[in-house]
Amino acid sequence: LDINLPGRSGLDALHVLKDEGTAVKVLIVSMYPEDQYAIRALRAGAHGYVNKGGDPALKNEHVVYIAHVDHFGRGVAMNGDAIYNGAHDNASGVAIVLDVARAYAALPTRPRRSVLFLFVTAEERGLLGSDYFARNPTVPKDGIVADLTLDMPFLFHPLLDIVPYGAQHSTLAAPVERAARHLGIAIGNDHTQEALQV
Repeated sequence: LDINLPGRSGLDALHVLKDEGTAVKVLIVSMYPEDQYAIRALRAGAHGYVNKGGDPALKNEHVVYIAHVDHFGRGVAMNGDAIYNGAHDNASGVAIVLDVARAYAALPTRPRRSVLFLFVTAEERGLLGSDYFARNPTVPKDGIVADLTLDMPFLFHPLLDIVPYGAQHSTLAAPVERAARHLGIAIGNDHTQEALQV
């Protein structure tokens, strides 16, 4: 993301995008009553979705990109600093989703399907923001055809493989495999189903 915001939140980046005139709108679902900055962002118009799909037959289908903006807040001080900023978990995911939103907005032709960019809070308190969206979607639930969640992308070492949770249970498996081949990375096994059955 071509924004330098040291020490500032992903929501601050939304205002930068808005101030730049970037034609990107996002939805912020906040479950924290104290999230006054999220409420202000909503009032400022930083909600909705970008680029309604250009294909009349597919424009009511939505691909959703999600990242959570919360972290653990405050905790045991380290070197005198008790604020847990969450640069890795999950400002990095927020930055990637914002960059994807900007890339979609710059496309010369709209994507065939509509794209919704969703930023949720209360993830660290039990996926509450995501749960709220799942129960109260802003688009018809049967029109959501894919959900791509970015949470703690590992940027500390070369990317050798990915584990696309749930892809093998959907039509996303084939495009994920094509993308992995194109990038020269392996696909690891999704062990979440095994863990759920134990």
